[in-house]
Amino acid sequence: MNKLMTMCTAILFIVTLHGTAEEELKKVDLSIGINPGQEYTHTKWFVVIPMNLTPQMAFWVEDSRGRFVSSLFITEKAAESSWKGGDDVTRPEALPVYFHRYESAKSIDTLSGATPKQKDAKSREWSRTLHLKPGEYRVMGEVNSSFDYNAAFQKQEGNVNGQPSLIYAAEFEVAPSGSVWPTSLTLQPIGHGDSQGKNGDIVYTTKGLTTALELVDKVHASLK
Repeated sequence: MNKLMTMCTAILFIVTLHGTAEEELKKVDLSIGINPGQEYTHTKWFVVIPMNLTPQMAFWVEDSRGRFVSSLFITEKAAESSWKGGDDVTRPEALPVYFHRYESAKSIDTLSGATPKQKDAKSREWSRTLHLKPGEYRVMGEVNSSFDYNAAFQKQEGNVNGQPSLIYAAEFEVAPSGSVWPTSLTLQPIGHGDSQGKNGDIVYTTKGLTTALELVDKVHASLK
């Protein structure tokens, strides 16, 4: 009888813990969008053939310690690694911070889509419903465009990247009550990724970046 009661008590305790853990998760609806900058679209000439290039982008949420939580959006070409030149072409330098965060988390929740054309980009938002524990988080963004060489990041053999990816971030907090603060965010540029895609570290400077700073004029998010 005592063994049975002990077992029942243990089961009840586990169920209670599970219920408490579930109750800790708070629903957060998050939408993110951009205002395109004057360099959002630029033309690259391949001999006599012009090609209009738009940036690769990724947006995600991570906790205050930099641990990946969830994707919000990634451009389709980067998500599927469908680069010009064939199936064996890889571009780890395109979005190195996102790629490393995503791979480290073994996540399978990527939401992808085509890069919106400049005339449509301002009206596009990507939304996601998240279930988060109370705590501090960051909305992150990474934006990069090919063939945007400059004096600091010159053309090198086999490298089409030019300037490295620009990293944006803004912080928010989920309270134990489930309320979110602030409810609107403007992500600020905080640094860049590795220009060769060798790692997922953020270099906390924008020194040497020129047109990369003008790919997007604003990255904004709303939460509720």
